[in-house]
Amino acid sequence: MTGVQTCALPILESRIKNLNSEMKAAVSSMSGLENAEQQAAKKSDILTRSIDATKDKIGILSQQYDKAKAKLDELGAELENARQQFGENSAEALKAEAAYNRQAVTVNNLGTKINNATADMNKMEAELRDLADDADRAGDDMARLGDDADRAGDDLDRMGDQAEDRKSTRLNSRHP
Repeated sequence: MTGVQTCALPILESRIKNLNSEMKAAVSSMSGLENAEQQAAKKSDILTRSIDATKDKIGILSQQYDKAKAKLDELGAELENARQQFGENSAEALKAEAAYNRQAVTVNNLGTKINNATADMNKMEAELRDLADDADRAGDDMARLGDDADRAGDDLDRMGDQAEDRKSTRLNSRHP
């Protein structure tokens, strides 16, 4: 694990935590927003930034995992070598086994972190898709409402024309 990765991961985790709190604050304040589009845009922005940060985190964790896995493979070879050279229960073999086990825990922990971050990212992506679907449905509803209003206007125009025709007919029938 390089120093940059070691420093970058806590920064990313802090950024993700900050974005999560920003989302909570935004959602709790949205009841005062009158425009649903503003609400959706704000949530979409925060979700997009959260997804990007989580992708960065997964990238760093994956690099760390690959390096830790390579180290585990090295320690496994060293363990086998110690067992063959010094015996199964020798101090050298037991020391190599302890180092291997510690590294295996590190690899497993990194794998768990990758899986958890991936699950979080998948949830955020699903929420973003749902948000987009809701916006599409709202747009469709508005279009239908506009079409209904156009039809109602057309009906009113026809009714006005019919009333005008009746009035003209009545006036013409009274004055021959």
